[in-house]
Amino acid sequence: MTGEPAPLARVSDSAQPLSRPMFNSPATPDYDEVPDEPAPETSGAGVKSGVVLLGLLLCGGGIAGTMLGYQAAVQRGGGRYVIFTGPIVCGISMIIRACAAAGRG
Repeated sequence: MTGEPAPLARVSDSAQPLSRPMFNSPATPDYDEVPDEPAPETSGAGVKSGVVLLGLLLCGGGIAGTMLGYQAAVQRGGGRYVIFTGPIVCGISMIIRACAAAGRG
């Protein structure tokens, strides 16, 4: 040990690659022989029925929960009940947004 740093290895042009390329294999695998059919074109217009349905369910559920809570309070002779404003407002908002998007579409 003379205290000198070890010499760096030189890379030569004849260096072997770490892995050999696989010949006779496609670059990208073909998973099916049948070509895909193009999707039918839609205009994007129309009310999003799923969003409207979810809005109706939220709004209706909020109103029904409020009514049930009120009826339970009345049967007890009074007291507190919960008004489900969150689901009612969110449901109405979803319905309005879906219908407005359909008008713009």
